[in-house]
Amino acid sequence: MSQSGLYVEDLSVCLPGPTGNVAALTNVTFEVSPGEVVGLVGESGAGKSMIACAIADQLPRNADVTGVIRIDGNELSEVRAAGTKERHRVNAALCFQNPRVALSPTRNVGKQIADRLKAHQGLSHREVADKATELLHQVGIRDAQRRLRNFPHELSGGMCQRVMIALAMACKSPVLLADEPSTGLDVTLTGEILRLIRDMADRDQQAVLVISHDIAAISTICNRLMVLYAGSLVETGLTQDLVRTPAHPYTRALIDAVPDPNREVGRVTPLPGLMPQLSAPPVSCSFAPRCRLSDQKCQSDMPRLTSQGAKWKVRCFHSGMLGSTKTGEESVDDNHRINGKRDTGDSGGAEPLVRLQHVDVAYRSRSGGPKKPVLRAINLTFNRGETVGIVGESGCGKSTLARTIMGLISPTRGEVWFGQINLRTQRRADLRRLRRRMQLVFQDALDSLNPRLSVAEIVTDPLQLLELARDEKKAAVDQVLDQVSLDPSFKPRLPQELSGGQAQRVGIARGLVIDPDLIVFDEPTSALDATIQAQVLELIHSLIERRDRTYLFVSHDLATIRGLCDRVVVMYLGRVVEDGPVDRIFTTPLHPYTRALLSAIPRLHGELGIDRVELKRNLDEPIESAGCSLSPRCPFAETRCFKEQTLLEVSEGHSVACWKVAETTRN
Repeated sequence: MSQSGLYVEDLSVCLPGPTGNVAALTNVTFEVSPGEVVGLVGESGAGKSMIACAIADQLPRNADVTGVIRIDGNELSEVRAAGTKERHRVNAALCFQNPRVALSPTRNVGKQIADRLKAHQGLSHREVADKATELLHQVGIRDAQRRLRNFPHELSGGMCQRVMIALAMACKSPVLLADEPSTGLDVTLTGEILRLIRDMADRDQQAVLVISHDIAAISTICNRLMVLYAGSLVETGLTQDLVRTPAHPYTRALIDAVPDPNREVGRVTPLPGLMPQLSAPPVSCSFAPRCRLSDQKCQSDMPRLTSQGAKWKVRCFHSGMLGSTKTGEESVDDNHRINGKRDTGDSGGAEPLVRLQHVDVAYRSRSGGPKKPVLRAINLTFNRGETVGIVGESGCGKSTLARTIMGLISPTRGEVWFGQINLRTQRRADLRRLRRRMQLVFQDALDSLNPRLSVAEIVTDPLQLLELARDEKKAAVDQVLDQVSLDPSFKPRLPQELSGGQAQRVGIARGLVIDPDLIVFDEPTSALDATIQAQVLELIHSLIERRDRTYLFVSHDLATIRGLCDRVVVMYLGRVVEDGPVDRIFTTPLHPYTRALLSAIPRLHGELGIDRVELKRNLDEPIESAGCSLSPRCPFAETRCFKEQTLLEVSEGHSVACWKVAETTRN
């Protein structure tokens, strides 16, 4: 056992609850050495965050905790007994999962960083100001001095996550605990945040524990991975070993649930069932009810964590029965998608449903200055029966575009047509009646559901737009709940009684119940773990294969887009930079930004087969000229790029906003 870094032995946590005790963790043992990054993966409810809270001494005081936790040789229980004055000896910095909730809403960012710098580094007032600015620069925040005066609600989700990492850096801790550091972030920002964590481990020799449900993302930076299920470690080992040849069926299920752009089929494999909530330490394999290899021995005995090889342990009686993970050559049912998109034999016609013509949208700043452009010169058409993915980094205008299409935001210039209806000329009452033909499924299902209404009331509410009898409404609700695989027992439940995946299904049911012509999914899986995400994606697959509606899928997760959509629209800083068929975008992307996005997708198996593009890091404010907005970051930019940007058609149905690519393609 090393005296430096993090050491955890036989950690068990039992929490009292209103319906009985909850055995959150059972005999968890591991260590993280200085300069090492170890990933902890598993579904929601596995106990991952409980481990972080135990190490950081953030558990409730009524928790029953046993086991040993040491940080640089200091044992947590001994320090806790010594009183609050000795707490600084347990020096583990914790980056919380939801930075908006973790950051104080009443104090600006600068004051919160200053508190850490004074407490942990003893800096003077002048030194604190300079160091705080330096920390924000290190985590990639533009205009750091101005941002120090901002409050958390004035920052984007990605910026809040960077501030959390800056706070952890200010602690100068030997141990860093990053709890879901990439949840809800786009692929490029996820890559930057994870590389920053890796750099901190290498530069400062920190012992880093990264907690995540995104095994593909964190596998790019982790030396080792640990898989947690129902409070017990079921597999630990070197990252490449677990990714290539997982020995536990649960690890295999997690990997199979990850959308992979390398797979031509583009489908994911959902894991049936739910993780158990144990009231006592398990006496048999907790995964047995969901495991296809389960037998009587699994259901009666608890397997031990035994060595599989060098630094590789697994808790399973049948670990030798698993082969290597899928690499994209697997077969698929003829009724399923082929080559990553739906069978397009029945195209549903080319009749336009939504048209945007020369649309600009601008927001007025809080300080009352000039309006800031958010969408610029948008010209798009979405046809009936078409499924279109809208992708790009956070802040590129995806959600604003979706809300403009829905009539929730009025453009400052241009027109939005829904069928033959010009949304700009409609009164509020007319737009409300039009809602029955278009519906929006929100990003965070739990936040978008009324906490005071039951599931039945939530799904019934949109039917107020239709003149239906009570029995007809009840029949419609029953039918749509069955369509999204929710049985009648869910009807009386309140939102807080639902899991994330169940809440997302209720949100989809609410959108489907009035049979609209258009459904917009705004990041429907960004906050879900891999297995629940796979279940929701499977549901969406089944809906869009009917080709009876137009679907717009707003997402920063390009791996899911390939398996869902016919066409992809790529946006950057409020402009469309590429628009084309999904297979063409993924196999022969033309715009440098599209290539950079695809290059940034974390993969478990090999490369995507395109030339990798790395954008320049640019912390200046984005330009607002007629030129290409990407030019300050583009490695191929020339003088002309700073002066013009036009979306040009390079082949049928494929347009790109890059004159260099367009000229080369046409020639």
